[in-house]
Amino acid sequence: MRSMLNQTIDVLIHIGAGRGDDLPDYLSGKIKRIVLIEPNPEFAQKLSTEALEHPRVEVWELAVASSRGKGSLNVFNWPEASSLTQPTALTELFPGLNIECMYQIQTITVEDTFRRLKLEGNESVHVAIEARGLETLIVDELLAQPEIQQVAGITLTCGKDSFYEGAKPASELIEKLCLYGYEVAKVEEKDPDFPTWELRRNVLKDRLDRVTKQLKKKTEALEVSEQKLAEEHKQAIESAERIGNLEKELAVVNEEAARANNEFKNLETRHSHQLEQLHAQLQEEEQRSAQLRGGHAQQLETLQAQHQQETDSFESESAHTAKRLLKSEQNVEAVKKRLHLTQNENEALQKRLIAFQSELSKAEAQIDLIKDLMIRESL
Repeated sequence: MRSMLNQTIDVLIHIGAGRGDDLPDYLSGKIKRIVLIEPNPEFAQKLSTEALEHPRVEVWELAVASSRGKGSLNVFNWPEASSLTQPTALTELFPGLNIECMYQIQTITVEDTFRRLKLEGNESVHVAIEARGLETLIVDELLAQPEIQQVAGITLTCGKDSFYEGAKPASELIEKLCLYGYEVAKVEEKDPDFPTWELRRNVLKDRLDRVTKQLKKKTEALEVSEQKLAEEHKQAIESAERIGNLEKELAVVNEEAARANNEFKNLETRHSHQLEQLHAQLQEEEQRSAQLRGGHAQQLETLQAQHQQETDSFESESAHTAKRLLKSEQNVEAVKKRLHLTQNENEALQKRLIAFQSELSKAEAQIDLIKDLMIRESL
């Protein structure tokens, strides 16, 4: 059962290579690099000797286990049953099974194995597992490695029942591998208790898984986008509501502005009418003031005329008095007789003159008062 040998394999890893019974088949196949992992020192020595003639063959004398370090290999009187774990149901299947010796060996993990291999990203890998009692551990850790995507095929030799401590029946391991995208290509039962399954990676399932993952990512991205869209829609609704409220408030403000504008226009109209009335009143007042100024001017002319008349009369009287005085001087003699009478008349005349001057002063004061009034009205 080596149908996988017809395919090109970059790296083949055989965990538990034993005596190397499969090495001739490996060498005849299209395998670029062969890594044989064997913890039994006797078998590892034999494999190393054979590998000297084949540069593409590597032999690692160690066991793949749960941790890196040291371990004890139990070598039974049936060497193919040797294991790092203790047998359970295997002793019932082989009652005469006994430990012949124990070896202290070096152990590494599955992760260490891939780290040590230093695979290229495009290299295809085939893993053969033939590690009694450790199949469950190796399969679980293998499926947990990121390099599992490069493992194109797996050959698993495992007990149908749980023959060792911690081991699970082969059916459970096969089911798990199938869940991870592998499918059984062939089953070989040379040993009915420890059959060999050859599994190949289902490329279509890989593609389906990739598409499923991509679909999941896109679905998640779509859900995120839908959430964002829902939030944006909610925000848009809230914005629309706010805009609606603002529009209502704007309508109220516009109404108030229109009312205020109407009130302002009405007030402006009233003020315009009032201004026109005040202007008309001012014109009337100016007309009345002009009329008053005209009347005062006439009164002033009348008073001036009266004053002139009185002045003329006074001058006339003064001239007449002077003539009389001259006549009196000329007739002093005649006057002396009448001196007493003339003096009396002169005193009376003086009184009249004083009274006239007083009246003249009053007239002048009235004239000054009228002038002040006219100046104030003109201002």
